Amino acid sequence: MNYLLDTDTVADLYDLFVPEHASISRRVAQLADDDELCISILTHCELEYSYDNSPDSMKQKLRKQIDHILRSFSILPLDGQVARYFAELKSGLKNLRLIDRANIRRHNIDFLIAATALDQSCVLVSHDAVYQDLAQINSALRVEVW
Repeated sequence: MNYLLDTDTVADLYDLFVPEHASISRRVAQLADDDELCISILTHCELEYSYDNSPDSMKQKLRKQIDHILRSFSILPLDGQVARYFAELKSGLKNLRLIDRANIRRHNIDFLIAATALDQSCVLVSHDAVYQDLAQINSALRVEVW
């Protein structure tokens, strides 16, 4: 099974002080040998953005974490049917929640990560409630909370 971890899940895996860390670490340790952990290229982008906006005193630690993440996870690109899934999920959430055009944009990366999970047949791992709504829009989207 392939698991696509969203950005918050990856961050929580590396932050020993958040409540979610223990359960995520436990699930990672329980994975079978043929299971694969993946991140989206967008998560890589968000991690680099965090690095660039961190205080100088944190940069060395963050760079080591990012480098470890890049070695540990497969990085999934935006290709295949991602654009079509993105449009379906964005339109669906807009209609489901009756969100206006301006506010729907704040979920664009969430839509793209979910679309990547659909395109690559991955289980999306996140505790972000928006993904539960997206799973209602496309029942092929499998979401787990670790």
